[in-house]
Amino acid sequence: MESAPPIDLVYLEDITGGDKDFLRELFTTFEGEVSKNLPRMESALSPFQGQEVYAAAHAFVGTANCIGAHHLLQLARNLENHAKGGGREATEKALLEFRLEVQRVLQFLKEYLG
Repeated sequence: MESAPPIDLVYLEDITGGDKDFLRELFTTFEGEVSKNLPRMESALSPFQGQEVYAAAHAFVGTANCIGAHHLLQLARNLENHAKGGGREATEKALLEFRLEVQRVLQFLKEYLG
């Protein structure tokens, strides 16, 4: 069975009005968040700096919401929760899930934009 796309296309079309240039701007913003905050989260695992992971994960909340990446948004919030009180191991596991979904979103947007 084929999995659902990582982006809500109805939502995305609604907010962009079908404007591919605006969509590219959103994608560029998302890529910027990824290149800035994903390494930030990874480096905050050892030694464990929960507040730093939380802050970096929180930066994805608005961006994921803007592009209609609802599952990624849930994973970012889950990561925030683990970073606040779940300890290193739980945070690391949540980050792995988050990272995989980020890659799905990036790949999907690249293919969608052609």
